[in-house]
Amino acid sequence: MRKDLSELYWEAHGYEGLDIERFLADVQAGTWGAYTADEIRDFLYKLEAAIIDNIETKATEAPAFAAAKNEVIEQTKARFAELRRRYASSV
Repeated sequence: MRKDLSELYWEAHGYEGLDIERFLADVQAGTWGAYTADEIRDFLYKLEAAIIDNIETKATEAPAFAAAKNEVIEQTKARFAELRRRYASSV
């Protein structure tokens, strides 16, 4: 049985030095089996939500983070939109 992409991501890359594009290239190459565009898209939405949640949490911890929160969230959303376009587009 195939593992969930989120589980694979954390196992493959640990909690430091995460390289989402390398992971997605490995997924597309079939390193862990075949995953559909919908599965990749769902994974990316979940990861994006977790990152945005972390940004919002950090913004409550320090004024410097709070000042940059909206800009960083917008950059994150744009980056994940591009990742979905590149790696989760239906062919």
